Amino acid sequence: LAGHAGLVRALYAAIERSLPPYQHNERALVQLRGVLAGHPGLVRIARSALEPEAKAERLDTWRETTPAVAYLLHRTVEQTFLHRRDTPAVRVAGAALLVAAIVALVVSVPQGKTVTEEVSESLDQGADPVDPIVPSTDPGGDPGGEQGVSVAGTTLPPCIPEVSTGPEFGSESEFDEATVEELEDPGSVVCAGQLKVLFVGDSTGRGAANGMRSLGDTRVLVWDRTTLGCSLGGEDCPNWRETWAEALAVADFDIVVMHHGLVSDFRDIDDPPFMSAAGEANRRAQLTEAVELMASGGATVYLVSPPTPMAPEGLFFCDGKKTNSPCDPTWNDAWRASILNVAADTGAQVLNTVGWEAARGRGTKDRPDGTHFTGSALTQYAQWMVGEFVAHSAG
Repeated sequence: LAGHAGLVRALYAAIERSLPPYQHNERALVQLRGVLAGHPGLVRIARSALEPEAKAERLDTWRETTPAVAYLLHRTVEQTFLHRRDTPAVRVAGAALLVAAIVALVVSVPQGKTVTEEVSESLDQGADPVDPIVPSTDPGGDPGGEQGVSVAGTTLPPCIPEVSTGPEFGSESEFDEATVEELEDPGSVVCAGQLKVLFVGDSTGRGAANGMRSLGDTRVLVWDRTTLGCSLGGEDCPNWRETWAEALAVADFDIVVMHHGLVSDFRDIDDPPFMSAAGEANRRAQLTEAVELMASGGATVYLVSPPTPMAPEGLFFCDGKKTNSPCDPTWNDAWRASILNVAADTGAQVLNTVGWEAARGRGTKDRPDGTHFTGSALTQYAQWMVGEFVAHSAG
């Protein structure tokens, strides 16, 4: 009813007539105004309820004045002619009375608009309430735009997404420590349409999180819960079942990225030989457990199909061993096959990082230390990931 003063007055008048005298108080009417504000459905109810009231106003006016006028006209006009007492003086008196009666009828009609007319005019002039607008993020990178939130005629400020930035990457020719700096969590403001992304895994995941945060792309908000040198193992690493579960409780994530390299030493597991059938069953079981945990909150889980560490630069991360180690190309083929099988079994998505890098054909120019993306390669890798996330979330 906000903005419809005529209707409010009519409602107040109707309520005052219907309430007992002891209930007539300003507080009740003020509370009524607050209750009715913003409920356009009551407009129609009140309008239909007031229609008989407006008709009653006119009927009451005519009911009060018509009998008296009719009686006087009967005595001075009709009976004069019926009893042949018509004289010039009587005619003048009758005419004067008739004029007076007409004037009285005109004067007795309420001046101005009736309640119903006031309400109708008020409703016709007032704009219909606007449906609430949910703040949204433009997939093209202009979240919220100029669009605000309109509720019952009140426009609220548009949701302005946080623009978080990561470290600046300097080196293109060697490992850049800035790529594995620990990230702070985003702020508390999340606009509709923004994707909340959680990274878990090892230092390659830390680099990916930093790269994505450094884009300043407001379509994504990035949380980092990676651990340098650790993911699903080994035995000296934190218990991923606990730390990853704690990470899930931080926010209602849309996407969880398990970003890490090959794992040959799973925590709390007596690992069978990596290339054995038992080794294949073991890693599939561990990966499946991890995916099911990270998907338990409703997030889409992404597994990473990683490139093989390059020799000789990457051998540092494999204790200098090129074979029978995480740097072994055969082991990496088996690991990537396990990734694809687990994704097919669990419904997880796969980031084909190995294919993305191979298509570029830059080798150590993208991974100077043989393992970690750096510089412009990391930036472009992050841009590719965001594109994958946005495309998948759009259906």
